[in-house]
Formats: sequence, structure tokens, C-alpha cells
Amino acid sequence: MTPATQKACAILAMVLVAEGGRRSRSWLIDHLWSEKPRSLGQTSLRQSLKEIRKSLSPACAGMLTIDNFVVAIDLEKCVFEDRSNDDAAGQDFLEGIDIGDPEFEEWLTLERRHWEKSETPGKAPAAIVAADARPPPRFGLRIDPVMVSGFDREEEALANVIVDRIVTGLVEDGFHDILDRRSDSISLLAKRDVDAMYSLCLRCSVRRVRDSARVAIALVDLAEEQTIWRRVFDAATSAIHRERDADLAAGLSQCIDRIWLEKENTARLRKLGEDGADTLRAAVQDMFELGVADLARAEKDLRRLIPTRHGALASAWLAFLVTFRVGQRFVRHDSALHEEARDLVARALERDPANSVVLALAGHVHSYLFGNYVRAAELFEQAIRINPGRALAWDLYSVLHAYIGRPQPGLQCALFARHLGAQSLYRYYFDTSCLITASMLGRHDLAIRHGEAVLDVRPDFNSVLRYLTSSYGHSGLREKAAGMHHRLLAVEPSFSLEALRDARYPGLDTQAGRYFLRGLKKAGVREIAA
Repeated sequence: MTPATQKACAILAMVLVAEGGRRSRSWLIDHLWSEKPRSLGQTSLRQSLKEIRKSLSPACAGMLTIDNFVVAIDLEKCVFEDRSNDDAAGQDFLEGIDIGDPEFEEWLTLERRHWEKSETPGKAPAAIVAADARPPPRFGLRIDPVMVSGFDREEEALANVIVDRIVTGLVEDGFHDILDRRSDSISLLAKRDVDAMYSLCLRCSVRRVRDSARVAIALVDLAEEQTIWRRVFDAATSAIHRERDADLAAGLSQCIDRIWLEKENTARLRKLGEDGADTLRAAVQDMFELGVADLARAEKDLRRLIPTRHGALASAWLAFLVTFRVGQRFVRHDSALHEEARDLVARALERDPANSVVLALAGHVHSYLFGNYVRAAELFEQAIRINPGRALAWDLYSVLHAYIGRPQPGLQCALFARHLGAQSLYRYYFDTSCLITASMLGRHDLAIRHGEAVLDVRPDFNSVLRYLTSSYGHSGLREKAAGMHHRLLAVEPSFSLEALRDARYPGLDTQAGRYFLRGLKKAGVREIAA
């Protein structure tokens, strides 16, 4: 097979030379559309993947696997030819492919060096036939001293506030392998030995001009001394100290997401041993896949982590998982379910009461399962005070506002969460909250835009189908409303207004909740299932 476009060919090659034949969608976008808006990169990647599928012969159809996160090729089904004696032998890897993206060109240069080192007559490159035999360094993050103008104490303080927020966000998520070199307590000789154990470096610089500051944050691959991610922001110094600058908060959230992505790529490509943080991250990703089997797999991993140092996060996520099962109507409310969730939340808060992730997840459990909105609001506000850049806290707080009949502030929180979590692996969840709050507020064009975006990646997510059905019903788009209602019944055959009430869906007795129900009626949803 040979796809027609150069980017499709490049995608195939990039996946083939990856260890295990797997690349994440985010990695491909970062290396082929790094200078384009994220949404354009996602659309272009989908088009290229469609082209690759079309180019496959029926015999090769089973080789390629594409899901919402990963593109993979089954290397066991591939046959690699020895081209050392033909006319192609003197060509460079991917010679003739001109993508024009700086990240791609940087990757290609490094990959060609790897091929030059690994190729021997009559053998395929080691990137395909075997993993590198050298033991790789463990994945860890080194933090370099902040860079400021001369001895400007104010700049140094601003830079340290920013770095501390990134570290806090990582530790709250379960990432602990961090070497902070802002301290001079390590001797130069020890630094040289310890540095070799870390593969990624965080660097931050601040330049102050009167009451504003230019902040630059970079992630550097220490093995190649290549900058793999960089963002520059202008912010008021007072806003940095108060942690209230939206663009800076979004940038720090993106930095944390990128560090996790590099960790996952390193573990996959170099086959590093799995640690608790990897297991936790994988369990959360499984959970947001939303399927019955996905939730069961996530539960198994989370229960395994409860006795470990990740126990607080594992307990909180496990309690949160219960809300998914109830919300999707996989299980019904019962006292035993509530008791377990209550116990998990209590244990999580006892073990790590200052973790914004734990606080946010506990808040949602109190809100959705227990209907304790006052306690939930306290937990959300505490989470946001601790970490104003925590997208999940803003998102779940937005849903609480919807439950208590205040969709206007709920929508503001949801849009801010989406801004913060633009590169999150589960950003569709933030779009879902935008849909819910916008629909309950009557802003149906906005609701439909966010809802349809979610259906592109989660076509059977019943919460989205419910609110889209209501919004299309209110909008008077009868065919669209009927079509969405039909899709909803395919996922929930017994869905009705009565079933929604029986499931104790929050907020139905508020003015906004009754408005949501009227939209469902307009779309043809029955009071009682047929």
C-alpha cells in the first residue's frame, strides 16, 4: 500500500518505526501539525487516517488499528525486505518526503541518525526488529534553576511560583519522580551522576517590565538537548502571584499534560517497567472510555493501587467511577453502593486532604450520588483555591451549578475548564459539561456545537445524547431531534422521563431541570417507556 499524500506516508513510517508499532494521536499531531491550531491538526489527522485505510488492500485490513488515542500497526503481520543490494540502498530514510513542519524535520533528523547507527548489511534497523538493548534511563523530570535578569528577586519569586504550580499539579496526579535543582544542596559531582537518570528537563524564565512579566516555559529532552515543547506568556505580576491569569493557567495545564504524554511515550517506546503512576493513568484513561469492560478494567487497577502511595487518588477515582456507572444506568442507586462510595471518599480525603484532584472527585461524588450540594461546593472551592489551574475541578464545579439550577455560572466554569484542559486526554468530558450547562441555559447553538464534538469521539455517550435531544427539541429542528432521540433509544432502550427520575438524576426539580425535560418532550421522549 502507498497512500497518495506525503503526510499519510509519513504517518505510516512514523508508526512502523515506533517500538511496538504504536504512536499516540497527540504525538502525531505534535510532529506533523505543530504550527497549526490543535483542532485543525485533529481534523487533518482524521483525513490522513481515512486515506491510509482506503489504501489498504483487504488482505492488509487487519494490520491497522485506530482508536481515539493510538494508531497502531501489527508488526507481526509485516514483512520487512532486505533492500541493501538494490537501488534504494543509498537513500536516506523517508527521502523525498517534504512535510515542512519543524517538529517533523527534527524527528526525521534524529531517526535517520538512529538508522545509520543501527543498520547492518542484511538486517532491518533495530527500531523494527528489536528494542534497544541498552538499559534506558528511568523517566523522570529535572527542574533547572529559574532564569531571571541579573539578581532580580521579584522575577525569581514569580518564576518559582510558576514552577511550584507545575510541580503541585504533577504530584497531585501521582507523578513523583522529580529532581528539583533549584536547591544547591547537591554537589556538582553528584548532580552529574543524578542527572543521567532523568530524561526530561523543565526550564522557566521570567523577564519583568514594570507591572507585567514575560514568562517562558520549556521542556527539554536531555538525551538530545532538544526543546520538545515551549510556551511564552505575558501576564500581570499581580495576577501571577494571585494565580488568576487564565492564559497562564491554561499553559501550565498544557505543560503538565505534555509531561505525562512524554512519560507514556517513553514507557511505550522503551518498554520501561510500569510503576504505580502509569497504572493510575491507564486506569483513568480506561474509565473515560465509558464502556462496561473499560470500567471493570479501571476498577481492577484502582483497587490494586489502594494499598500503595497512590491510594488516595485510587480511592477517589474509584468513588468517581461509581458515578459513571450510575449515570450510564449500568447500575442502580442502592445503600451498599452509596456506603462504599462514601467510605472511599472518606479514605481519600483522610490520606491526602490537600490534593485538588482528590477534593474535586470527592465533591462530585457528594454532588451526584449523595445530593449534598453544600459539602460538594466546599470541596470544589477548596480544590480551586489549592490549584486554580485544575481543569477537572472547574469542570465538576460547573456541573454542580447545573444541578442546583444555576446554569449561567455553570457555563462560565465549564468554558474555563475546557480552556484549561485543551490538551487533556479526556477533554471531551469538558465539552460535555459545556453542552449540559449551555442546554439548560437555553443557548442551544453553543450546546449543539459542543455536543456534536463529543459524539465524534464518544458516539454512544448517553449523557450527551440526552442533552442534544433536548436542545434539538427546543430548537425546533424536528428531524435532528427525532434522529438524536432514535440514537438515544439505541443506547438506552428503556429511556423515558420516568426512568430519568427513577435514576435520581440531579437537578430535575429546578427551573433549569424542568426546562431540560420540556426539551426532551418536544423531541418525542415519552413520559413512560413503551
